[in-house]
Amino acid sequence: MKQYIWLLQRSLYLDLQLLLEVPDISWSSKIVFIYSKYVSIIWNAYNNKKSIVKKGKSFNGDFYFNDEFATGLLQSIYCHNYFLRSHLPSAPVVVDIGANIGQFYAFSKHYLGASTIISFEPIKRCFDTLKLNSTHTVINAAIGPQDCEQEIFIDDRDIFASLVKPKGPMSDRVSSQVVRVLRLDTVQEIADLKYIDLLKIDTEGYELEVLRSARLTLQKCKYILIECSLDRPNSGGLDEVYKFILKVFPELIIVDIFSNIRKNNKLEWVEILWKNTKLV
Repeated sequence: MKQYIWLLQRSLYLDLQLLLEVPDISWSSKIVFIYSKYVSIIWNAYNNKKSIVKKGKSFNGDFYFNDEFATGLLQSIYCHNYFLRSHLPSAPVVVDIGANIGQFYAFSKHYLGASTIISFEPIKRCFDTLKLNSTHTVINAAIGPQDCEQEIFIDDRDIFASLVKPKGPMSDRVSSQVVRVLRLDTVQEIADLKYIDLLKIDTEGYELEVLRSARLTLQKCKYILIECSLDRPNSGGLDEVYKFILKVFPELIIVDIFSNIRKNNKLEWVEILWKNTKLV
């Protein structure tokens, strides 16, 4: 019950943030989106269906989701990341690692106006929904330090899936499956890109291993958006990510850092936007 109270409070906060802060989306589109979000939540709760793929509404048309809270996550992507417009060029090239069902894809395409988007998602159920939402390149794989198959751990919600094994009292609620893992530097679609305007990494604690897999790729990234771990299981938290970047890519500097999500009065992660001073 506490989790649902927290989610409701969070949802209402996002509604205010969307209405008052996010620019360049009409009020009518915002109201329709918020209305459809709560209709979706109520419909799924009443029918007790958490895994059915259903068509909903985004700000620019239809959006398929497989979880009653997926539209809320889409909303949070807009609320947290609208500032990226002020850094990126028009029609940017975006690489999305940890795409889930395409929330950041939808934001990149419709709000950032991305010309090219390459999305990586390892979980088959999420990947199948991602394909419904994306008209760009989608790859059914996780990113890690070597090409292999590896166990991924899935909480109640697919959005919290991680290659890092969970610990503590919540671990008994976790299922797992084996997924394909690729080094980012060995992916041909990435190698073919001359540059990347934005590399987004959201891997629920596995971000350091993603960076280790991308030493060549990082050299052609203008901006990198990383969700860095603080108080959750991880392969390397914020301090280790910072030390790795400082040692291997000293040309990267921090231009933005934020997190306004707390669970049980704990800050679990922060999002950091890095700029490549050699390219920008």
